[in-house]
Parts: sequence; C-alpha cells; structure tokens
Amino acid sequence: MATRSSGASELAQNGPQPFPQRIVFRDSGRYLRYVGKQQEFVAFSAAVVQLRAQAPASNTGFTPTCQKLIDAGAQVEGLLQVVAFFRENPRPDRFARELPIPVGHQVH
Repeated sequence: MATRSSGASELAQNGPQPFPQRIVFRDSGRYLRYVGKQQEFVAFSAAVVQLRAQAPASNTGFTPTCQKLIDAGAQVEGLLQVVAFFRENPRPDRFARELPIPVGHQVH
C-alpha cells in the first residue's frame, strides 16, 4: 500500500506548488467541452442565427438574455411568428392567446 505524505521534506524536495493564476484554452470548442456547455452553445447559436435572419430589426428592438434564448430552444420559431404578427399588427387589440398564428406551445 502506497502512502503519500505532505510533510516539509516533500515540499523541500518538489518545491512549492502554487495554484495556477489562469487557465488558457486554445479555442472556444475546448472551453465549451471543459464547462460542459457544447449543446447549449449549439442551441444558442442556432437561435441567434434564426433571430437575425427572420427578425433583423429585433437586434436593436429588444435584447433577450443569452439564457432566455437557450431556454427557448425549439420555441424560437413560434416566438418569431409572434414578433412578425406584432410587426404587421402593432396594436391588435387581442390577448396573446387570441393571436391567429399556429403556435404549438404556450409563449411566456
């Protein structure tokens, strides 16, 4: 059975072992893998691309947080339909549930 001591003799033999001051990743893919967020980043990137393509004016009209875009995921298409409807009908005098758009989920 091997044992390891952390006494002064070992410190003198190996020298001080300071904590790292920083960690550098070669690219974003390695960082995302390290923090376990690859799938969230893919979902976020897809949502941003879709948002910019279908609602370019929204880039300045509102700024959803990154986490909200990640959470919306597959619902981004439905949200963009709602945005398009309100662009065409700025004051529709209807509740959100009454909008004549085919959305297969609730929009919060």
